[in-house]
Amino acid sequence: MSLFLALTLRLCVLTVLLAGGCYDGSFIAIPHESETYTSELKGALEEPPTFTRLPVTVGVYYSSKFRTYQYRFTVEVALEEYVIPLGKPSARLFDQISPIMFDRVIYLQHRPPLSPAESNLDLIIEPRIEEFDIGYPAYFFQTSRTEIVYRITLYSTDGTPFASWTVTGMSEGRPDLFERSHTHFGKRSDLALQDAAKKFMTGFHNIPEVRAWLRRRGVAGTQ
Repeated sequence: MSLFLALTLRLCVLTVLLAGGCYDGSFIAIPHESETYTSELKGALEEPPTFTRLPVTVGVYYSSKFRTYQYRFTVEVALEEYVIPLGKPSARLFDQISPIMFDRVIYLQHRPPLSPAESNLDLIIEPRIEEFDIGYPAYFFQTSRTEIVYRITLYSTDGTPFASWTVTGMSEGRPDLFERSHTHFGKRSDLALQDAAKKFMTGFHNIPEVRAWLRRRGVAGTQ
């Protein structure tokens, strides 16, 4: 069911009850068969920002928890459950932007420390989903916000973390007329993920520990 239809149905019921003087102000649940809907996310940055690729070899590690991360919630007015799979789309995003940012990227199967055969890496990046929240409108024309928070941790090859910070992506919008709810939630989530990816790229050089690490390596433009 679309949010528009669910909200309209509830409004119609309330109008009838109020007109008849038989509504006491309590929440009204409109019974129907409960269903679960899964949103689809592209996990692709449509317009990556300009970035000067860094001359380093980077390992990227995704934990099992990261890859399989899902957000589930219920919209009470529609009595429907929604599932937003965030892990795989997030991994696809980092797969896309990592080669834009670094000369060479190797995807790791385990968290550091690394074996001697893997010690040719300069650093390891591990993204995690720290928080996610999606709003839905109380009425059709209301704008709602979606927000995702990634924690980015950088490790040396011996497994020592030397930088950790959060990147927050946001999107705001309202559903189109008769748009399916899970489609709307997927679009809003996708835009929040893209916003976070852009901020990760544009803000990478602004992290003090990153700037210090790049200076020690003599990377141009970080003096």
